[in-house]
Amino acid sequence: MSSYTRTKRPIDISPSSEFTAIKIKRQDFDGSFLLVEGITDSKLFRKLLDCNSCNIRPVEGKENVLEIIKLANKSFEPGILSIIDADFDHISGFEYEHTNILRTETYDLEGLMLKSKALDFLLEEKSDKQKLKKFLQEKNIRTILLSKAQSIGYLRLTSLESNWKIKFSNMQFDRFVEKETLEIILDELVSAVRDITLYGDFYKEDMLEIIKILENFKSPTDDLWLICNGHDLMNILSIGLKFIFGKIGKEFHTKEIEWKLRDYYNLSYFKTTQLYNCLRTWEERNKPYKVLK
Repeated sequence: MSSYTRTKRPIDISPSSEFTAIKIKRQDFDGSFLLVEGITDSKLFRKLLDCNSCNIRPVEGKENVLEIIKLANKSFEPGILSIIDADFDHISGFEYEHTNILRTETYDLEGLMLKSKALDFLLEEKSDKQKLKKFLQEKNIRTILLSKAQSIGYLRLTSLESNWKIKFSNMQFDRFVEKETLEIILDELVSAVRDITLYGDFYKEDMLEIIKILENFKSPTDDLWLICNGHDLMNILSIGLKFIFGKIGKEFHTKEIEWKLRDYYNLSYFKTTQLYNCLRTWEERNKPYKVLK
């Protein structure tokens, strides 16, 4: 049996009711309030931040985070900030006008963890050293994962820019990830997301044209940490562990890998990030409110 437990889906959250709850909580708590997108984010930040001075609140999605921040700014309510996944904000050059909206310097929090040494400790536990060495052939595991996941990332970006409204949830990665090399089979990738989406302009597009777009999108100058979704990277890593370089008898489910990565990620890694520096800047601008340990 896997050592991780399934997270229960939270009830729907209304931004206005959550903002009201924060104001009520303020009556007996004079610290800061940190809004995050989900429960797994809150679990990670409770390890990294000062929970005595900062009340961390998962509010079920980026849209809710932004709406609550808007309400807080409109009401001049102090000491409320948020951390959200950047998604494609850095690629598009999008900037929020509010300084209490902080973003990851990677596509998402999962990318931030994969970029750290937490991944090395995970591989120490889960991988067979000889099999991994043979697969890497002197290359870096992060470079390999990013190079494989970029096609999915560019498809996500194309969908956003073209308003295709592709559904990427519940993708069956073993359908389009080659199990000996981790290469992405582009026609199978497009077919897989088509089967999930089933409607809209994306479904009317010619499959060969979409594949051509993906092949031409690849650029050696792009920072793939801004392109690749962390969950995509972990799903590819999961397949690599299961079929290529994992230890016999170990769990290789993506959720297990995500749970282990959060377990290995620690404050020393977080202190090296731009996000940590942004939190420190926020504290300086919003005294006496604190967030960091």
